[in-house]
Amino acid sequence: CEQHIRHALDWALETGLTVNLCLHGAPGGQSGHDACGCSNPRWSPALWGRALTVRCLGHVARVFGRHPALAAITVVNEPSRSISTRDLVAFYCDAYAAIRSHSQVTVVMPVYQRMWWWMRFWGQFP
Repeated sequence: CEQHIRHALDWALETGLTVNLCLHGAPGGQSGHDACGCSNPRWSPALWGRALTVRCLGHVARVFGRHPALAAITVVNEPSRSISTRDLVAFYCDAYAAIRSHSQVTVVMPVYQRMWWWMRFWGQFP
């Protein structure tokens, strides 16, 4: 599908638009909701391929990270509340590093259904 992404970025550039590539469906899913590409009522955080997700994000940044139409990469869409905050923060840090090693685009980390201001206050999120 890389050629489709490349074409979309090229078309965006031709029309003066910028793009936020959002990883909507992580390997193994980041929840059991259909927002991640499939509905699975038996989904659990153990199914989420966190390391593979980080590899995918690094690959996307390496291949597309210097395209002039790419403005941002969103690391995951609507992660489940059943993923522990500690695991999610660790994932966000790993995803940021993987993207940043190839690109300087904006990195978006959704704070979906979380009280992040509290986490920041207590120093648990960089």
